[in-house]
This record gives sequence, structure tokens and C-alpha cells, in this order.
Amino acid sequence: MLTGYYLTAERLALNLKDDPESEMRRRSIDQVLGASARMNNAAQDAAEPPTPPRRKKKKAAVPTQAVPVGPPPLMPGSR
Repeated sequence: MLTGYYLTAERLALNLKDDPESEMRRRSIDQVLGASARMNNAAQDAAEPPTPPRRKKKKAAVPTQAVPVGPPPLMPGSR
């Protein structure tokens, strides 16, 4: 519906003359076009989904000591 008003206002603006009656029409048309532009911008802003907040990346754990992998070493003289 909004696009219809906008297109009609543009079409009427093309055929205006330089008399007082046309000047009043021109003002009305300018208001319709301005309102249409504002409403179109508001509709576009509302249509855009909000961006989710960014999560902070977790830092990788830094080992403080090397952990041996495998069976524990044999004690000398234990076998």
C-alpha cells in the first residue's frame, strides 16, 4: 500500500503547473513522499534481525608440567 501512495505521488508531481492550486498539491505530495521514505526506512530497520552478542574465545589451557604418557617407570632393582 505504501508503494502505491509513493508511485501515485511521483506520477502526480510530474504533471503539476505553476499555479497556487498546484503549489498546494506539490506540498502535499512532498509530505507523502517524505513520510513514505521515513516509513520505508523504519520498515527496513525493523526487518533486519538483531545481531547476537559475540562470545569471547576461551584461551587454551597451558600445561604447567609435562605429564608422562604410558606406564610409570620401573624403580631400579624392582624386578
